[in-house]
Amino acid sequence: MPTKDPWWVQPWDLKAMAAVREDFLAQKIPALKLPAEAGDDEVRFLADIPTLKWLDLTSTQVTDEGLAALANLTGLETLILANTQVGDEGVAHLANLVGLKSLDITGTPVGDAGIAHLGKLKQLEKLFAWGTSITGKRLALIAEHRELVELNIGSDYINEEEVAPLANLVRLEDLELRPIPLTDAWHSRCPIGHLRCLPAASGLFSCQSCFARTRNASRSPSMTDCLGMTCAINDAT
Repeated sequence: MPTKDPWWVQPWDLKAMAAVREDFLAQKIPALKLPAEAGDDEVRFLADIPTLKWLDLTSTQVTDEGLAALANLTGLETLILANTQVGDEGVAHLANLVGLKSLDITGTPVGDAGIAHLGKLKQLEKLFAWGTSITGKRLALIAEHRELVELNIGSDYINEEEVAPLANLVRLEDLELRPIPLTDAWHSRCPIGHLRCLPAASGLFSCQSCFARTRNASRSPSMTDCLGMTCAINDAT
């Protein structure tokens, strides 16, 4: 599979899905994206396609119940559930997807219980969870996913005091904390200073002003991008 999103097919109904089933089983098609009209019936159809590696269910009608059909797709590497109604019970069905490397639950009602269900997925490399109901209490659990290289996390239930455990993610390359407000006081006592433990980090978003303005930013010389602006991190004073 390519490192970026692969090419995919988008069958419009069950008949079309049946038509491409053999190609999936023969691994001639790398990825599948379902249309917004798709629901649990279409997702259940996928249960007997164990070769499926990349699945995009963005803005579909899939529910927690329908997601149970994916429980045995242990070869699935990328799953996109953005802007669906999948919640904690649905995420529980993903607990045994040992091959899952990228999960997008942006804009879903997933909360703390859902994150707890993901505890077994230590191989996760990318987690996108902006606009969920996750609270700061669960950031420590997210920090246990030591293979994460990209993390997008943000909700109205996380504050700046609860971000520090993310410093344990030593492989992290891209970190987005939007819309968590980071105040001047937070910068001055510098829990961001923990990012010196994140040698791979290249991006931090949600600073209220350029990250480079903090003295301790220079401790993470590869932290070169914030708020979409290039910052002279090594020159921070």
